[in-house]
Amino acid sequence: MGALVSGCASCVASCCGSCLGAGCCMCLRNACSCGKGGRLSRLPYMSVFAVSVLFMIAMRYWFNQDFVVDLFLFDFQLCSSSRCAGNEMVYRISFTMFLFFLVHALMMMAPSCTFIHKRAWGVKIVLLIVVTVLVLWIDNSFFDLYSLIARFASFIFLLLQVVLLIDLGYRWDEAWGDRDRKWLYALLFSSVALYAGSITISVFGIGHQTTDGSCDRNKFLWAWVIILAIVTTVISGTAWCDHGRLIPSGVVTLYAFFLTYYGLLDDTSECNDLKRTSTFPLLVGLLFGATTTFYVGWSISTSSALFGVPSDDDANVEEDETFPEDDGDAETGGVQLSAVGASKVDADDDGGDDMTEDARSKNMKFHWIMVFASMYFAMLVTAWDSNTDSSEFAKDMDSETMWIKITSAWFAMLLYLWTLVAPMLLPDRFEFMNND
Repeated sequence: MGALVSGCASCVASCCGSCLGAGCCMCLRNACSCGKGGRLSRLPYMSVFAVSVLFMIAMRYWFNQDFVVDLFLFDFQLCSSSRCAGNEMVYRISFTMFLFFLVHALMMMAPSCTFIHKRAWGVKIVLLIVVTVLVLWIDNSFFDLYSLIARFASFIFLLLQVVLLIDLGYRWDEAWGDRDRKWLYALLFSSVALYAGSITISVFGIGHQTTDGSCDRNKFLWAWVIILAIVTTVISGTAWCDHGRLIPSGVVTLYAFFLTYYGLLDDTSECNDLKRTSTFPLLVGLLFGATTTFYVGWSISTSSALFGVPSDDDANVEEDETFPEDDGDAETGGVQLSAVGASKVDADDDGGDDMTEDARSKNMKFHWIMVFASMYFAMLVTAWDSNTDSSEFAKDMDSETMWIKITSAWFAMLLYLWTLVAPMLLPDRFEFMNND
């Protein structure tokens, strides 16, 4: 009987929630709009996110005082420095962006609310400001929990970033490789620069993170990622792997070496003589994060197909999301997890309220990626909430953070290795590569 009542109550609550949600959607539909479709509809989101990251950095490194509002007759303290400065303010901004993109991702799951992706920007900006002010009153203990959740959610974003960087590397090589000779020289120069950066990071990391004679673990971690880099580079240059390219190899190698160096910064043993207060990891992390975040926003048709086998429709219908190319024929010059570069633009979204199921899926994935990006950038700006105390909990968290980054580096190399060998091991699975 209790189960029956519970089921009926759930049904009624679900119906009421659906009606309420539909009513809210209809109200917002008539609010101010930003009616451009396709990739332009995601440009405002990327702009808001970029401003929020800059705000995080400013509040983390250059602001350390109370917020006081002068109301003529009296002063009103909006927030104390214990909440509005340093890491605590970074988490508040991150949480605001987390909620912003989470609401959009959930609303995109309902076909009747897809218009919210392009419309109601006046309402969005006002609500964003209001929520940013409201979170100032949330106790710091809540954001201690949020930072813990963000730490592990950032691991998911790092894995997504690996997939996106591999995809970007292949498309980069395609876009330049199919042009005239000067672009081939540009490809060669870029490949040399990527590997030069990788070698510089590895030499610097090995020199400062294996200083003690008993640092066998750190030596192994560096040796392992270097071996993987050599193996993938050699395979990508052999005739056996005719789809291999130096650009994606260089991108993945640089990223894996950086993650290894970045991860070993959290090593609290005598092996590591580097300080985590250096701005170098922040700058490089911001570069990789910004590249992948704006790439997925600008070319979501690629990222939306990253997690599956390309369908027949992907070769014909796109939402104006392809990588820019000069000629009309887009040929696949390398294996991509999404048959990257095999599509042509037929028509862009017309800017209306309705969108196709394919466009809804792409935009929903964009918002979910931005949910994880909001938490990842909080970790990046706060140096993964590095503690200066010597408590056992702090040491455990440093160790977990180190292995999150190291594991992501291994995942990057092994996933890229799989893209190289999979077409030879499973030729039937990758027949789309030979269709042209």
